Amino acid sequence: MTPIQLSATLDVLNSALGFNAPADAVVSRHFRENKNLGHKDRAVVAEKVFGVLRHLPQLDWLAGGTVEGKLPSTRDLLLAFFTRIKHLNLRELPAVFGDNDKERAAAMKGMALRDAPLNVRAALPQWVVDALLADAKTEESILELGQSMLQAAPLDIR
Repeated sequence: MTPIQLSATLDVLNSALGFNAPADAVVSRHFRENKNLGHKDRAVVAEKVFGVLRHLPQLDWLAGGTVEGKLPSTRDLLLAFFTRIKHLNLRELPAVFGDNDKERAAAMKGMALRDAPLNVRAALPQWVVDALLADAKTEESILELGQSMLQAAPLDIR
């Protein structure tokens, strides 16, 4: 990941995590406003942004959890994405991450998701888990549902 790709990814994540518009609209608007990004840059940025959004409950928990209603920094969320979702070791992290980032990444690698709350393990918002539990769904079925939604769509038909 180049510094330009990192900057664009962090910008788009900051906008998308405001949840003021659909994520695909936020990404499209950013690309329209930033013509300096090439098609490879756009592909990298979009893949990272949607990956972070899919895994947000897990990444939020790994990066320190929500404090006073605020998510961890987008940089920490992206770092958690690389270390825990993409399974990169510390040497494989993009060069844009420094020594402080690598220390935080090492701490994230040591965390066990099995110790996390159900909504984190299922990668679903708490309100969804609450609704499913109220509908008499089992923990196993909730985990199965959540895990099934973590894969990127194989095809986008518009």
